[in-house]
Amino acid sequence: MGLSTTTKFYIGVFICAGLILSVSSTLHWSSADHGRFLAYFLLTAIASGMKVRLPGVTGTISASYVLLLSCMVQFSWSEVAAIAVISALVQSFWKAKSRPSLIQLSFNTSVTIASAALAYAIYHAWPTDISPIFSITSAACAFFLINTVSVAGVIALTEHKSLIRTWEKSYIWSFPYYLVGASIALSMSYLSKLNWEIALAILPVIFLIYRSYTLHLRQLEAGKRQAEIVAALHVRTIETLAFAIEAKDQTTAAHLKRVQIYTGALCQGLGLSEDEKLALHAASILHDVGKIAVPDYIISKPGRLTPEEFDRMKIHPIVGAEIVERIGFPYPVAPIVRAHHEKWDGSGYPFGLAGDQIPMGARILSVVDCFDALASDRQYRKALPLEQAMAIIAGEAGKSFDRQIVELLSQRYLQLEQLAQAQPVPDPPKLSLHAKVERGPEPAVGFEAAAVRNVANRFNPPDQLATAHDKTRAFDEFTSTLGISLSSGETLGIVCSRVNALVPADAVSVYLMESSTLVPEYVRGENFKVLSSLRIGLGEGVAGWVAENHMPILNGDPMVEPGYCNGPACPSPLNSVLAVPLQTDSGTIGVLALYRAAKDAFSREDMQDLMAVSSRISLAIESSWLQEHRKVLENVDLITGLPNGRTLSSNIAAEIGKRRATNATLTVLLCALEGVAGVHESFGRVAADQVLRAVARRFRDSCREVDCLGRRGSDEFVFVLPGLSANAVDGRISALNYLVREASRELWGSELLSLSSGTAMFPLNGSTAEVLVAEAENKMFAARRLNVGANFNSTAEDLVHLSRF
Repeated sequence: MGLSTTTKFYIGVFICAGLILSVSSTLHWSSADHGRFLAYFLLTAIASGMKVRLPGVTGTISASYVLLLSCMVQFSWSEVAAIAVISALVQSFWKAKSRPSLIQLSFNTSVTIASAALAYAIYHAWPTDISPIFSITSAACAFFLINTVSVAGVIALTEHKSLIRTWEKSYIWSFPYYLVGASIALSMSYLSKLNWEIALAILPVIFLIYRSYTLHLRQLEAGKRQAEIVAALHVRTIETLAFAIEAKDQTTAAHLKRVQIYTGALCQGLGLSEDEKLALHAASILHDVGKIAVPDYIISKPGRLTPEEFDRMKIHPIVGAEIVERIGFPYPVAPIVRAHHEKWDGSGYPFGLAGDQIPMGARILSVVDCFDALASDRQYRKALPLEQAMAIIAGEAGKSFDRQIVELLSQRYLQLEQLAQAQPVPDPPKLSLHAKVERGPEPAVGFEAAAVRNVANRFNPPDQLATAHDKTRAFDEFTSTLGISLSSGETLGIVCSRVNALVPADAVSVYLMESSTLVPEYVRGENFKVLSSLRIGLGEGVAGWVAENHMPILNGDPMVEPGYCNGPACPSPLNSVLAVPLQTDSGTIGVLALYRAAKDAFSREDMQDLMAVSSRISLAIESSWLQEHRKVLENVDLITGLPNGRTLSSNIAAEIGKRRATNATLTVLLCALEGVAGVHESFGRVAADQVLRAVARRFRDSCREVDCLGRRGSDEFVFVLPGLSANAVDGRISALNYLVREASRELWGSELLSLSSGTAMFPLNGSTAEVLVAEAENKMFAARRLNVGANFNSTAEDLVHLSRF
């Protein structure tokens, strides 16, 4: 990255000054004692190699300044300049991490010469009657200031840091050493008057200064590392608490990332101190940690909160601040967490602070938090466009929010959003939220006998039910008329019709539970196709939340249902949903949802009416479904899932009726599976059932769409085959025999199963179902007497592969 114009000018001034001083000293060279000068020149070069790196910056400092101060007392300016040049050159190259550029070398040399020149001029400017201690001390102070401030200045410019902070952090600590160096230099000057070689005896003291430099900096580095460890601990603490929030609220990761970016950028333009910035950064992560104390069903509720639920939600800033206070941050995080839901006009919570009573960090956080909530998908509604969200925030300036912060956000929100979108959202923590712990004794209070919750009583105390008494009685009369002869579809239709009369709606949907998914079993009204296509997982959207938490939702947003109104072709919107759980003694069987186009269209009385009759609706739906299921079971073989004998007789009679006028052919093929009885006797019913299911599956896969297959008796299968010739029927029997042998080979590795079959054809062998079945049965029995496979004698090893079926 190139240097700025200011930096180039700054460096250029020093290089020019150094060049002028160097040329001037060369042109006016003078030396009274070349031997002494050469000795000090070499010693300065050696001392320049005794350097230490400065903390927090890229510069170094060496022990050569002591000899430079001593030279100012003993030598001419031209000699001092030469010694300053060698000091700068050695310090720049000796054990350097990287070779300095020409600009860096020129600047370092120029700064050293300029520092020496100023110190030399100050020392010799004082009258001779001034104390030498004062003269050398003032020279040392001048050398220290020009040398350290000039280097700190270029570091601040190139690394974009504060000049004062850089100087304080990296150089101010060395000032006492300069004063010590001044006293040593003065001592050397006195000794040199006796014999300059004796003055060199003080060099070990210079080495001790270097060692003390090194030890001091090591202590600084150790302190810095300790501070970094503490800072890292705070960061990990923050992340851990954020993970705790994530365990309850799965929208937190993206929310926290955006809030951090926005708050970090906005605080730059509001004059916050460094501690306030650090506090705001921590609060941007931890402001919702108090939600740990709020029940899950309230946090994840995809609809408006009740007054009681909102009262519970309002404790989270207080609890969050109490948690944060225990961490012991060195900057004020807790006040921001406690006040981030306060409003500028005093209408916020928890304490109703107003105006400047609210900490600046909390004011920033409240604006950003609200903006993010509006512009993000939440459980209770879809995200708003950024411009619309910003317009809402701007409308609250001076009421809910600090006008200054809102204006700053309005200027930068598009830029900040691009920055937030470019930042990757961290993966949520992998917490074992759904782990099942098998070990552990029974709790001290024992287990509850039943865990069924009476939702209607929970949400409809007697005083609330009294207001809907007449409607409930009318619905009681309705539910009592639901007969067991009604199908589930008829029951749902009547239920929805009566519900719509009780609570008018633009659309009604009954979602029934299939595994962990809610499926719309009956839909009527607006957006029929959209509502009928929904598949809602347990806990997802409005209906999923109601089913999971066994609680109703009043005026939820239908748009949050998974798959609802995606794309521009969305039909007329439904903006309010009233959803109640359908529960029986066996648990939650589904959800009843009513929709209206207007927002906030349903009243609390509507919800009470539905809750009052929800249990009766649930029982009616469950009763009709069970009855319908029993009817299905009466006509189906439970082992193979095929139609049973009763159903087959009806199917054969129906097929004969279709062909009676045209005398089109219809074949009844009766097959007996030989070997099943032996499996049952040797290995039990379960093994025999597995054999029947394996064969039935192959038979079913071999059927045409017009064919009918069923099970008759313990080991008999019946095929009803329209339109086949006698030769085609023989080919079909051969194919079925092959399927049986294939099943046997896969089960045991040998052909231990076989098939005996008999056929009868309409109209050749009879004109009724009974006659055709009897004719096919006679032929099948004759084949069984000839089938050697009927004598089944096997061992356990023959069934080694049976478990695959």
